[in-house]
Amino acid sequence: KHIFGQEVFMIDLLNSVLNRDDKITKLTYNPTESIPEYKDGKKVIFDLKCTTQSGEIFVVEMQYSYQVYFRDRALYYMARNLSSQLVNGDSRAEKPPYGLNPVYGIFLTCFKLDKEPRVMRDIVLCDRLNEYQQFSDRLRMIFLELPALKSPEECDTDMKKWIYVINNYRTMETMPFTDDKPIFKQLEEKAKLHALTPAEQELYEADFMNYWAYTGSMEYAEMKGRAEGEAKGIFSAALKLIKEKGWSIAEAASFFGIPESELVQY
Repeated sequence: KHIFGQEVFMIDLLNSVLNRDDKITKLTYNPTESIPEYKDGKKVIFDLKCTTQSGEIFVVEMQYSYQVYFRDRALYYMARNLSSQLVNGDSRAEKPPYGLNPVYGIFLTCFKLDKEPRVMRDIVLCDRLNEYQQFSDRLRMIFLELPALKSPEECDTDMKKWIYVINNYRTMETMPFTDDKPIFKQLEEKAKLHALTPAEQELYEADFMNYWAYTGSMEYAEMKGRAEGEAKGIFSAALKLIKEKGWSIAEAASFFGIPESELVQY
């Protein structure tokens, strides 16, 4: 969020991924919270969401750990951004009642979606009975697998350079590709943790704690009903907060809603 919340980097990433003639030159960042369309409906919070001058909507998500229903969640995000245009939109006077702006999902994953890694998956709606011709351009999901590229020599496109840098920045001694892509020199300065303000650093730490809580809860929910010994996720997340953040056992147990006695035994 710290990097791609800045227009210059987001525009370059999107143009590198889309690789089309009509380049994006301007973005407007939108609220990342999606309001439920009906009472008691599910609220969704995206990582980043922005709109181009032509009305194209981009949702950019980073998924760190594998989830069984990740593809379903990605599709749900797209559906919410399509349907919300009709429910909450104010432009229906300017276009037909069901006129929709295109919605793109850019999903960066730190794992491979299938057994065989692939740098990119580009998903659109197609007609299977007509040589897979595109049926609609209103929905497009692009999955980028960060671990798919192992060396700078494999990076023969701007998109691959972005993927390699995002995945390997922490372990790189020097930023690659700066000669042919000067924006990476600017990225190097902005990406340094010490470039964050104290308030931004606090949010950065809070995001990590929320991430641990979320992934732990998800793993615990998926394991619910199985043998007690399989419920590792939430306890691992709780112990991580205790060891790395100095939380007490009572604080961690209360935060995750688990008995202190079980956490001590774990």
